[in-house]
Amino acid sequence: NCMIVNNEASIKAALASGGGLYQAGGTVVNCTIADNTAYAGGGVDVTGGTFVNNIICNNTAASADATPDYVFADGVTALNCCLPSYAAGVGTDCVYAKSGEDPYLSDYSIDPGSPCYDKGKDGVCAATLDVFGNERVQGEHIDIGCAEATPVSGLTADFEVGATEAVSTDPVTFTASAYGPGVTDENTTFAWTDDRG
Repeated sequence: NCMIVNNEASIKAALASGGGLYQAGGTVVNCTIADNTAYAGGGVDVTGGTFVNNIICNNTAASADATPDYVFADGVTALNCCLPSYAAGVGTDCVYAKSGEDPYLSDYSIDPGSPCYDKGKDGVCAATLDVFGNERVQGEHIDIGCAEATPVSGLTADFEVGATEAVSTDPVTFTASAYGPGVTDENTTFAWTDDRG
Protein backbone atom coordinates (compact mmCIF):
# COMPACT_ATOMS: atom_id res chain seq x y z
CA ASN A 1 0.00 0.00 0.00
CA CYS A 2 2.77 2.40 -1.05
CA MET A 3 3.54 4.98 -3.74
CA ILE A 4 7.05 4.34 -5.09
CA VAL A 5 7.83 7.08 -7.62
CA ASN A 6 10.68 9.20 -9.01
CA ASN A 7 13.60 7.07 -7.77
CA GLU A 8 16.84 6.18 -9.56
CA ALA A 9 19.31 3.32 -9.27
CA SER A 10 22.42 5.04 -10.65
CA ILE A 11 24.99 2.23 -10.47
CA LYS A 12 25.99 1.21 -13.98
CA ALA A 13 25.33 -2.05 -15.78
CA ALA A 14 23.54 -5.12 -14.46
CA LEU A 15 23.98 -4.14 -10.80
CA ALA A 16 21.46 -1.31 -11.25
CA SER A 17 18.16 -3.10 -11.58
CA GLY A 18 14.88 -2.17 -9.96
CA GLY A 19 14.97 1.62 -9.72
CA GLY A 20 11.81 1.68 -7.63
CA LEU A 21 11.97 -1.68 -5.86
CA TYR A 22 14.17 -4.73 -5.53
CA GLN A 23 12.26 -7.66 -4.02
CA ALA A 24 13.92 -10.94 -3.01
CA GLY A 25 11.13 -12.24 -0.76
CA GLY A 26 8.09 -11.24 1.26
CA THR A 27 4.94 -9.68 -0.17
CA VAL A 28 4.50 -6.44 -2.13
CA VAL A 29 0.82 -5.57 -2.40
CA ASN A 30 -1.21 -2.59 -3.69
CA CYS A 31 1.71 -0.35 -4.63
CA THR A 32 2.04 2.11 -7.50
CA ILE A 33 5.55 1.95 -8.94
CA ALA A 34 6.05 4.63 -11.58
CA ASP A 35 8.51 7.13 -13.05
CA ASN A 36 11.59 5.34 -11.67
CA THR A 37 14.88 4.72 -13.52
CA ALA A 38 17.55 2.02 -13.55
CA TYR A 39 19.90 0.33 -16.00
CA ALA A 40 17.39 -2.54 -16.32
CA GLY A 41 13.92 -2.97 -14.86
CA GLY A 42 13.46 0.71 -14.08
CA GLY A 43 10.43 -0.04 -11.92
CA VAL A 44 11.06 -3.38 -10.23
CA ASP A 45 13.41 -6.32 -10.07
CA VAL A 46 11.57 -9.21 -8.43
CA THR A 47 13.63 -12.33 -7.69
CA GLY A 48 11.30 -13.89 -5.11
CA GLY A 49 8.23 -13.42 -2.97
CA THR A 50 4.64 -12.48 -3.79
CA PHE A 51 3.86 -9.54 -6.08
CA VAL A 52 0.16 -8.71 -6.24
CA ASN A 53 -2.24 -5.79 -7.00
CA ASN A 54 0.56 -3.44 -8.10
CA ILE A 55 0.77 -0.84 -10.88
CA ILE A 56 4.08 -0.81 -12.78
CA CYS A 57 4.10 1.84 -15.51
CA ASN A 58 6.17 4.65 -17.03
CA ASN A 59 9.52 3.53 -15.65
CA THR A 60 12.75 3.83 -17.64
CA ALA A 61 15.68 1.49 -18.31
CA ALA A 62 18.98 2.90 -19.60
CA SER A 63 19.82 -0.34 -21.41
CA ALA A 64 18.19 -0.69 -24.82
CA ASP A 65 18.18 -4.47 -24.29
CA ALA A 66 16.21 -4.30 -21.02
CA THR A 67 12.50 -4.13 -20.26
CA PRO A 68 11.85 -0.55 -19.07
CA ASP A 69 9.42 -1.36 -16.27
CA TYR A 70 10.26 -4.73 -14.75
CA VAL A 71 12.53 -7.74 -14.37
CA PHE A 72 10.83 -10.89 -13.09
CA ALA A 73 12.99 -13.92 -12.25
CA ASP A 74 11.94 -17.34 -13.51
CA GLY A 75 9.10 -18.66 -11.39
CA VAL A 76 8.01 -15.21 -10.17
CA THR A 77 4.60 -14.04 -11.40
CA ALA A 78 2.82 -10.72 -11.19
CA LEU A 79 -0.70 -11.39 -9.88
CA ASN A 80 -3.60 -8.99 -10.61
CA CYS A 81 -1.20 -6.21 -11.54
CA CYS A 82 -1.43 -3.38 -14.07
CA LEU A 83 1.41 -3.57 -16.57
CA PRO A 84 2.29 -1.52 -19.67
CA SER A 85 0.64 -2.39 -22.98
CA TYR A 86 3.85 -3.99 -24.33
CA ALA A 87 3.70 -6.58 -21.52
CA ALA A 88 0.42 -8.16 -22.66
CA GLY A 89 0.45 -11.81 -21.64
CA VAL A 90 2.86 -11.32 -18.72
CA GLY A 91 1.53 -12.25 -15.29
CA THR A 92 -1.69 -13.87 -14.07
CA ASP A 93 -5.05 -12.06 -14.08
CA CYS A 94 -3.30 -8.79 -14.98
CA VAL A 95 -4.65 -5.76 -16.82
CA TYR A 96 -2.63 -3.73 -19.30
CA ALA A 97 -2.54 0.05 -19.69
CA LYS A 98 -3.50 1.21 -23.17
CA SER A 99 -0.57 2.42 -25.26
CA GLY A 100 -0.01 6.12 -24.64
CA GLU A 101 -2.45 6.28 -21.71
CA ASP A 102 -1.59 6.35 -18.02
CA PRO A 103 -3.68 4.06 -15.77
CA TYR A 104 -3.58 6.77 -13.07
CA LEU A 105 -4.07 10.53 -12.71
CA SER A 106 -1.26 13.09 -12.26
CA ASP A 107 -1.15 12.49 -8.48
CA TYR A 108 -1.11 8.67 -9.00
CA SER A 109 -4.69 8.28 -7.80
CA ILE A 110 -7.18 6.51 -10.10
CA ASP A 111 -10.76 7.04 -11.17
CA PRO A 112 -13.41 4.50 -12.23
CA GLY A 113 -12.24 4.88 -15.85
CA SER A 114 -8.86 3.33 -15.01
CA PRO A 115 -8.14 -0.28 -16.05
CA CYS A 116 -7.12 -0.78 -12.39
CA TYR A 117 -10.61 -0.09 -11.04
CA ASP A 118 -12.13 -3.14 -9.29
CA LYS A 119 -9.48 -5.46 -10.79
CA GLY A 120 -7.40 -6.33 -7.72
CA LYS A 121 -7.27 -9.61 -5.84
CA ASP A 122 -9.42 -9.39 -2.72
CA GLY A 123 -8.23 -10.49 0.72
CA VAL A 124 -4.49 -9.82 0.29
CA CYS A 125 -4.22 -6.15 1.36
CA ALA A 126 -4.33 -5.71 5.14
CA ALA A 127 -4.62 -1.91 4.92
CA THR A 128 -8.13 -0.49 5.43
CA LEU A 129 -7.16 2.89 3.89
CA ASP A 130 -5.27 3.76 0.71
CA VAL A 131 -2.31 6.20 0.66
CA PHE A 132 -4.72 9.14 0.29
CA GLY A 133 -6.77 8.11 3.33
CA ASN A 134 -9.69 6.70 1.33
CA GLU A 135 -11.41 3.58 2.61
CA ARG A 136 -10.57 0.29 0.97
CA VAL A 137 -12.67 -1.34 -0.62
CA GLN A 138 -15.23 1.00 -2.30
CA GLY A 139 -16.30 -0.93 -5.39
CA GLU A 140 -17.10 -4.61 -5.88
CA HIS A 141 -13.40 -5.50 -5.53
CA ILE A 142 -10.22 -3.82 -4.34
CA ASP A 143 -8.51 -1.58 -6.90
CA ILE A 144 -4.99 -2.21 -8.22
CA GLY A 145 -2.31 0.19 -6.97
CA CYS A 146 -1.89 2.50 -3.99
CA ALA A 147 -5.20 4.35 -4.47
CA GLU A 148 -8.83 3.33 -4.22
CA ALA A 149 -11.25 5.05 -6.63
CA THR A 150 -14.62 6.41 -5.56
CA PRO A 151 -17.39 4.72 -7.58
CA VAL A 152 -19.70 6.84 -9.71
CA SER A 153 -23.44 6.30 -9.96
CA GLY A 154 -23.99 7.77 -13.43
CA LEU A 155 -22.23 8.08 -16.76
CA THR A 156 -19.09 10.24 -16.90
CA ALA A 157 -17.58 11.22 -20.24
CA ASP A 158 -14.54 13.26 -21.20
CA PHE A 159 -12.25 13.89 -24.14
CA GLU A 160 -8.78 15.26 -24.74
CA VAL A 161 -7.44 17.07 -27.81
CA GLY A 162 -3.85 16.40 -28.88
CA ALA A 163 -3.34 19.95 -30.21
CA THR A 164 -5.40 23.11 -29.80
CA GLU A 165 -3.96 24.75 -32.92
CA ALA A 166 -3.00 23.18 -36.24
CA VAL A 167 -2.51 23.97 -39.91
CA SER A 168 -5.23 22.42 -42.07
CA THR A 169 -2.97 19.54 -43.12
CA ASP A 170 -1.78 18.72 -39.58
CA PRO A 171 -3.46 15.74 -37.89
CA VAL A 172 -5.30 16.40 -34.65
CA THR A 173 -6.08 13.54 -32.27
CA PHE A 174 -9.24 13.44 -30.16
CA THR A 175 -9.29 10.88 -27.35
CA ALA A 176 -12.65 10.10 -25.76
CA SER A 177 -13.36 8.23 -22.54
CA ALA A 178 -16.49 7.22 -20.69
CA TYR A 179 -17.07 5.28 -17.51
CA GLY A 180 -19.92 4.39 -15.25
CA PRO A 181 -22.03 1.37 -14.35
CA GLY A 182 -22.24 -1.05 -17.27
CA VAL A 183 -19.87 0.91 -19.55
CA THR A 184 -17.34 -1.28 -21.37
CA ASP A 185 -15.15 -0.94 -24.47
CA GLU A 186 -17.49 -3.39 -26.19
CA ASN A 187 -20.71 -1.43 -25.69
CA THR A 188 -19.43 2.15 -26.00
CA THR A 189 -18.96 4.13 -29.21
CA PHE A 190 -17.95 7.73 -29.83
CA ALA A 191 -18.79 10.00 -32.76
CA TRP A 192 -17.53 13.45 -33.75
CA THR A 193 -19.54 16.02 -35.68
CA ASP A 194 -17.83 18.92 -37.42
CA ASP A 195 -20.50 21.52 -38.05
CA ARG A 196 -18.28 24.38 -39.19
CA GLY A 197 -19.89 24.25 -42.64
